[in-house]
Amino acid sequence: MKSIFSLLFLFISFVTFEAHAASKNQTNLIAIGQGISSPTLTSTVNFSTGYTRESPVGVVYQDSWRVSAQYDQDNDDNNNNGSSGYGAELGYGTGEAGVAGGYYTRNCDGCEGRFAISAAAVVVDIGVGLRYQDDVYTAGILINPNGLHRFGLIAEFSGEDDNNSIINTDYKTYGLGYSYVASQWTFTIDASKRDYDDDSIYDDRMLLSPGLMVRADFLQLSLTDQITLNNRENSTSTDDDVHHELWFGVGVGDEAWHFAAYGNYVNDLALVGSLFF
Repeated sequence: MKSIFSLLFLFISFVTFEAHAASKNQTNLIAIGQGISSPTLTSTVNFSTGYTRESPVGVVYQDSWRVSAQYDQDNDDNNNNGSSGYGAELGYGTGEAGVAGGYYTRNCDGCEGRFAISAAAVVVDIGVGLRYQDDVYTAGILINPNGLHRFGLIAEFSGEDDNNSIINTDYKTYGLGYSYVASQWTFTIDASKRDYDDDSIYDDRMLLSPGLMVRADFLQLSLTDQITLNNRENSTSTDDDVHHELWFGVGVGDEAWHFAAYGNYVNDLALVGSLFF
């Protein structure tokens, strides 16, 4: 893992001196961390990793109409051939306010399609956003959303788990994050924790997600180390307390289109294609 981060730092040093400056929208074209302090504008509604959905404030980075198509593949599903997910989003933004709606479905047993909507606005350098999906409510705040230092807060209240299946108890999730966003690179660290209303469910786990993104003209690369703390089945378990899992993203595009591919972000493979009008 250290060698991967070393290569990224070398690449950062190169593009800092050689690449052209990126626009504010280019800083949020692909996912990084848990999307708390640096949410993506191309898959804000349907795709996320971590204990909450991505911050709905990500829709403010849209500066035109956007349509996105999404696909993901889970090779470890109980089905022999795995399972696939399909989604689409339509959004519009002005750079200071935005809204996006999405639909997502899977071909696995017991999985149902879902609609969701996110809306946000920036007021006096503070972005405030809301996301709604059935009985899932997500609220996000992003301080200094277009600045060098960005601070994110998020809260989610739900009776539905991340696999879109009903569970027997509601839960609440809270998260915070920080991003340092330079012209050609971003460093992010997000953290979140989930609390279940049912005390019998072990909920001392915490998710910590440091990540790096680099940008050079039409290319973006991101790498995130997803760290689960207190990774046990219950309070008396002797399993390892810390679990690491790396995921990465690659994006290419220009002002009219964008394509992103991810490994281990949303299941084993995830693809996002976007058009801007």
